[in-house]
Amino acid sequence: MTAAGAIALAEFLPESTSLLHLDLTENMLDIAGVMALSSGLKANHVMRCLDLNIPPADEEFARYAYFLLRERLTEMNQGCAGIF
Repeated sequence: MTAAGAIALAEFLPESTSLLHLDLTENMLDIAGVMALSSGLKANHVMRCLDLNIPPADEEFARYAYFLLRERLTEMNQGCAGIF
């Protein structure tokens, strides 16, 4: 998914009232995409599961992604939400 795709998805998230699980593990997001999702998730209180795939060799990116998403991730079901 491109950054533009993540931004479009993030713009939709606040309006979604039925999306419970979003699996983006097959989409290699860049930091702009993660930032956009973080923004969209702040206004969505319905979604309970978010799965992301962060390249395993990029620890700095993983830490930054977790930092951006941690507030919303703690509100979600910890058994489902995750960054892989």
